[in-house]
Amino acid sequence: MADKYSKDMEELFITLQDIMVAAVDKAITFQLEEGQPTFYIGKNYVRFLPFDDHFNIEAKALKNHKTELEDYHFTLEGLLQLFVTDDIPLATLSSVFKETLLANSSIS
Repeated sequence: MADKYSKDMEELFITLQDIMVAAVDKAITFQLEEGQPTFYIGKNYVRFLPFDDHFNIEAKALKNHKTELEDYHFTLEGLLQLFVTDDIPLATLSSVFKETLLANSSIS
């Protein structure tokens, strides 16, 4: 990310990744899929779609936390938009990442 994105975006990426790693106690597999950072445990995944000043975050459990995230914008596809200027909802994102990556069939 160093050549393409701002320092603020790099820092946000690292923070989001750190929140995810701390949220689960299992090994997370990282892949770039079509240039999008994607993190897997089994078939469950969280994806960060980077833009100039924000990430769109794709995670199935986001739909379970819309009330907690009502101050943030969601895309029409249900992705959370997190801008570099936003306060990071640490506890909520930790829950979202954990619920998504460690999900069983209860989240569809």
